[in-house]
Amino acid sequence: MELFALQCFMALIEEEKFSSAAEKMHLSQSSFSKTISALEEEVGTRLFNRTPQGTLLNDAGKLLLPFVDRILSSYNDAETHLNQFYVEEEKTIHLYTHAYLTSYGIQHFLSIYKADNPDVDVVFHECDTMLALTQISTAENHIGIVFTYPELITEYAENRSVHFIPLMSDDIVAVMHKNHALANCNVISIKQLKNQSLHIISERQDPALHRFLSTELHTKGLRYENSNFNLWATTVNLFIQNKNMVYLTARCIADFILEEADNLVLCPIRGINPIQVSVVGNTASSCSSPLEHFYTFARNYSSTEM
Repeated sequence: MELFALQCFMALIEEEKFSSAAEKMHLSQSSFSKTISALEEEVGTRLFNRTPQGTLLNDAGKLLLPFVDRILSSYNDAETHLNQFYVEEEKTIHLYTHAYLTSYGIQHFLSIYKADNPDVDVVFHECDTMLALTQISTAENHIGIVFTYPELITEYAENRSVHFIPLMSDDIVAVMHKNHALANCNVISIKQLKNQSLHIISERQDPALHRFLSTELHTKGLRYENSNFNLWATTVNLFIQNKNMVYLTARCIADFILEEADNLVLCPIRGINPIQVSVVGNTASSCSSPLEHFYTFARNYSSTEM
């Protein structure tokens, strides 16, 4: 039984006239009559008695009525819940970001946004930059705060319908043990890094940051190794000390490491481009009011931070 036929069935019970019920269902009387006849044919019996006083349920119709009532009631409940879901979903932003980016004051950024938009729910998804970009490029209601750099922005903006709003930039620095030969330098040059044991973040930890660092070092003629340790300060401390190495990373990440590592120092590097942190969204999602407000907020925030 089709849902519309059951709705016509209920309309005829309420109106008791084919003409009035047809008008209520926005049908011609002929089309309405065919719908009721098709329903009666499907159940194998007449459901109404046609009388001069009106069209009334017969015994078969009275038997069917409670089942139809439950079906339509369940349908209405489902429709109500789905409409509520859509309303709530429209006020939800799915945000993809990396744990490393907690070092960039993202919490402060979002706390200001939430203060201005208390009705919007921000749902966090932790993942690396490339996974976030893949998800965002195929989902209209998802955004990200991720590491970016010019080549990555060009690739995704042209081919994946993704747009970028730069939030801030961060310098690449060298982290080393305080007894390292370069530890007392105010600024380290590319030439000074030539003969050092250089390590960078591994690709599995964040492919975008790894790709940026590896490209920068390659263009400067520097050799490096991938460090697969997690960015726990004590682990980095022991690893750097034992290997007598120089670990290259973004300044905010380095600051996070140094908070718990008294034996490490960081030094700025001259000649390596900074890494960017950007808000990323699907170009098809601009019609969503919460997302459009988020983009506007990000643009205003970036103009004061960068």
